[in-house]
Amino acid sequence: EDEGLSITLLEAIAHKLPVIVSNIEANDHFIEKNIVHSFENKNIYDLKNKMQYVLDNSENNQKMVEKAYEYIKNNFF
Repeated sequence: EDEGLSITLLEAIAHKLPVIVSNIEANDHFIEKNIVHSFENKNIYDLKNKMQYVLDNSENNQKMVEKAYEYIKNNFF
């Protein structure tokens, strides 16, 4: 709940993987940019639903993944 920016998050985005993050403050910036999927912190049912959504919506994921990749390429590399 009190974490900084996750290097693992950036690595996953750099590898063009769909990302699901908890809605903690450290992830707000990425959530607001609509470049990651998010779930309610500590809510395993919401996480399960988001995981299923990612599995079922590959076309939408691809657009989000590309947008996320471009964002970190332009702002972190």
